[in-house]
Amino acid sequence: AAVWLDANTPPEYTATATYVVSPGSGIDPDDVARGVDTLDSSRSRAIMVTLTEITDSASVQAETFAQLGLDTALSEDYLIESVVVPEANVMETNVTGADATIAAELASTLGLVGGVRFVDQYQIYDIELLDAASVPTEPSTPALVQLLVIAGTLGVMGGAALALIRAAMQERSGRTMNHRLGAYDGSSVARIDEHDRFTRAG
Repeated sequence: AAVWLDANTPPEYTATATYVVSPGSGIDPDDVARGVDTLDSSRSRAIMVTLTEITDSASVQAETFAQLGLDTALSEDYLIESVVVPEANVMETNVTGADATIAAELASTLGLVGGVRFVDQYQIYDIELLDAASVPTEPSTPALVQLLVIAGTLGVMGGAALALIRAAMQERSGRTMNHRLGAYDGSSVARIDEHDRFTRAG
């Protein structure tokens, strides 16, 4: 089953780009100071989460696909997820899909497109591409060996579960028979293994 699954599942690749939020340049010094204040640890979380929500929105994704000259229908084939890097005003955008080059292009563009909308609302900030995504060469989906290990583990667990169920049913059957015999004359019955059964019959 694992071999069949691996053979029939096209490989997918994950590309990652990072973007940094900083106080805007070329604006009033008081606004710059206010931007620095709002990027402190106590308030920057809400700002960064807002940026990730904008970047992952359907409208930004559609605009990004169009900007790259890609069919917007392809957006259904790519998983896009942006997260905030802990303890930093940095957003990480991950794109997973069948085409490694497209995944890298999307990851390196989504944050810029989303950043334009973000800056329209929060004009005291700038969004810059920190690290562009490189084209991944190794699939991010499970390899055949991993699938085989998973399938083997599930098989062992399933076999053990069936053995436990069978043992419990046999024990319950023996107890039931003892109970019924005891109701007549206090007799009891013990389960005879297959080997003992044939030995006694011989």
